[in-house]
Amino acid sequence: MKPGEAFLFAKAGLPAHLHFVISNACGEEEDEVVVVSLTSVRNPKHVDKSCVVTKGEHAFIIHDSYVLYQDARVIKAAFARGLNQHDIASAALLGRILAGAASSKFLPRKIRTILELQGLIAEIKPQAILPATTAITSRAADGKT
Repeated sequence: MKPGEAFLFAKAGLPAHLHFVISNACGEEEDEVVVVSLTSVRNPKHVDKSCVVTKGEHAFIIHDSYVLYQDARVIKAAFARGLNQHDIASAALLGRILAGAASSKFLPRKIRTILELQGLIAEIKPQAILPATTAITSRAADGKT
């Protein structure tokens, strides 16, 4: 499977959700892919706004939905191929999903690492830490020591 391919999948007892492949093949045997699912916006206060998808951006979407990055996972490509395939994501939508993955604080570290290693998202650089003496000097200048 390739990035942008889509399929419907339902966890036991739950309605089917649209899933997108967002990585190239990975895993020891190159037989796995990273997938993310979309879920409906029910309460805007509890939405990861990293990537909201609106009606018209994909044939399956009939109302505002968002990518549930916290539920991103690695699955066997063969398993996904056996599910109900759906329209592939446009290049623009796939780009937005990957940009959201890069910015979402909910994306699991393992998934972030796979996407970074594949060059699909930029590696997040740790923020520079000021030496303790700089912080002390700054406070002293302000008279707050």
